[in-house]
Amino acid sequence: MRITSKSIFTVISAVLLSFVGLTQPAAATTYSCNNFASQLCAPISTVSLSLDSGKALIANSSTTFLSKNVTKLNFSINAGVDNASKTATLQFFDISAGMKLLVRSNETSACASGNTIQKECLITLGADGKKTFYLTLLNAEPGMHFQFKYVGPEAWTSATKSVTYSTDGKVPVTPEACADYNTQICGPVTNLSFKAKSTKVKISKPDKSGNFKANLVSTNDLLYFTYKSSSAYAFKYIYVDFYNLTSGLGLQVDTSTNALGAGCDRSVAASRGCYMALDSKGSATFIVTLSANAVGKAFNFKLNGAGYTSKYVTVSLVKAKKK
Repeated sequence: MRITSKSIFTVISAVLLSFVGLTQPAAATTYSCNNFASQLCAPISTVSLSLDSGKALIANSSTTFLSKNVTKLNFSINAGVDNASKTATLQFFDISAGMKLLVRSNETSACASGNTIQKECLITLGADGKKTFYLTLLNAEPGMHFQFKYVGPEAWTSATKSVTYSTDGKVPVTPEACADYNTQICGPVTNLSFKAKSTKVKISKPDKSGNFKANLVSTNDLLYFTYKSSSAYAFKYIYVDFYNLTSGLGLQVDTSTNALGAGCDRSVAASRGCYMALDSKGSATFIVTLSANAVGKAFNFKLNGAGYTSKYVTVSLVKAKKK
């Protein structure tokens, strides 16, 4: 390789520029609201949650899970020194019925008292762009939840994060709450099973498309369906859709005035669907009645949710095997 004065100059220039880059200060990150420089409009990632014990909280991309005995939750805002002394407003919403969420306003450096009744924390950041406050949470049970986000002037809002109670505070292996409506379940159809009388009906392994099959002796007319997940999804809603019925086959979904774990919503059952709440363990049971059932007839079922459809199971009516 031939070394020239030009190549030497190029190398020296690159080295000098790298040193200049090292000495330049990092660009400021200012989260000012449009037309309101003293207010904070920051990404929700600037908020972190913790317990007094210092125990780390487990979360997936958008949801933090709490064990059922947590009654105090700390919120820490860290927007950086470039946002010192700005005012920030966190709003708490979609709070499960029966759970009490109290925004603290009677302690030093707590939220402004005028906003707590609207379930908001209006707070002024310190000289370092940080501030911490806490919520008191009462009567929480597994499956209960709330959401929070920043709000600002001119209807500005940040992205949303959720807090959900589970029995042990662990993240479920497969998140099953619908992404846009976390009160609904968008779980796998394999969470559903059913019995004919007292005998569990065998469901096949998935085919190449991921769908399933089951054979049902045609003389059975009462089917007992069970949905099972975990307590992390307690009191959320499932929607089971029965469809593609063979002509002449009748299918009626059982209903009840008490939709919680006892039967399906009447208005949905009329169109051969079961919409019902899971119990405290994340389970539900309901009954389907078949009529005009005969060998060769069939129906499908699947789970539907907000923007979601699961794989399906095809149930075929067959002759009883000879003993």
